[in-house]
Amino acid sequence: MVIRSGAFRKVKMAKIRKIKPQTLVTEQKYQGKYIAYRSLNDRKILASSSDAGRAMASARKKGVSEPVVVFVPNCEVGYMY
Repeated sequence: MVIRSGAFRKVKMAKIRKIKPQTLVTEQKYQGKYIAYRSLNDRKILASSSDAGRAMASARKKGVSEPVVVFVPNCEVGYMY
């Protein structure tokens, strides 16, 4: 089966539109760490670690095959992306 890039983009954009607005993580214990969610719409934190791989592995142990891992910056440090 061949998926044309335009068709893929439409599917991807449809999924993106269904994502709920992001929630800012403000708890101090997560600052400077990676946190893992079940999905972009389920904002319950499953795992956290200073290492992204460990956060992902912990979430997978809890039964999530493709967890979403994000970094929570330290509020006292400036970051440039």
